[in-house]
Amino acid sequence: MNVLIHTLQNWLVPKLKAKPIRTASGIAIIALQHSGNICVYCPGGPDSDFEYSTQSYTGYEPTSMRAIRARYNPFLQTRSRITQLRQLGHDVDKS
Repeated sequence: MNVLIHTLQNWLVPKLKAKPIRTASGIAIIALQHSGNICVYCPGGPDSDFEYSTQSYTGYEPTSMRAIRARYNPFLQTRSRITQLRQLGHDVDKS
């Protein structure tokens, strides 16, 4: 029974993996953002919907949303992204 479950798992997991090409090379890119400064000409300026938005972004990009949720803490951004990749079925172990 264990062999059957293992075989089924080996067959099923790759089919459920979201965007398998993202880590096909064995390397997963993780983008981080730091907080920017106030700029009246940039989308994330004083009138932005997001108080902590980086100036060259609107605050609605996936990377920006993760950065805002983590209050621009690089450790929390990295941990959150690795957890998300793991949940999507990507191998995140360095081996």
